Amino acid sequence: MSETVEKSSEHETELDNLELMQSTAQLCSEVFFLKNESANIGKQPFMAKSHNLLTLKLKQLKEERDLLLSKIDELNKEEAALTDQLYSALDCCCKKRQLLQLIKSDENESEKLSKERRDIFIYKMRTKFFDNVMGLKVRCFTSESDSGIVDCLEILFSRLSPRFPSVWCKIVMKELDDHYELMSTKPSLENANLLVEELNQSKDWIKFALHLRQGFAQLL
Repeated sequence: MSETVEKSSEHETELDNLELMQSTAQLCSEVFFLKNESANIGKQPFMAKSHNLLTLKLKQLKEERDLLLSKIDELNKEEAALTDQLYSALDCCCKKRQLLQLIKSDENESEKLSKERRDIFIYKMRTKFFDNVMGLKVRCFTSESDSGIVDCLEILFSRLSPRFPSVWCKIVMKELDDHYELMSTKPSLENANLLVEELNQSKDWIKFALHLRQGFAQLL
């Protein structure tokens, strides 16, 4: 009986081994089939076309990337050049502003000097005018001649400038009609003093000073 049990166990073991071998063979067959299918799929026309398209697209993307990198490099160079030009322009503006300030300063200084020279000239002419009036008033305005004031002014202008026209005498006399009439009819030292005072106070002296400045512009 024990022999029968042993034979039965051996038979079962053989069956198990056979089933295991069959299962292993089936798995190997399936693996081989999958490998073949995978290789066949890679060799199929539509897969090869798709692969080529992807390769071409990748190449195009690389070319576009290289082109963009090249443009970025050019833009960086242009930015550097523009930055240099900007700093150069700013430097020129600063120098121009400094130059304009110097020119303006020179103009102001020149204008100041011209004004000072003009004021000094007018002051000298004014002083010279009244010095001559004071020096001549006694001799001219106290003379018995009715034309004493005319003689005085003509002598005065002849001393100031040989080119100074005697017509200015008539202009001055026209502005001072009242005093001229008074001194023509009553020549005296008092009336002469009134004329000098009138010349000092009258607003017409401003016009007269301008005439003097124009007449003696060549002396500046």
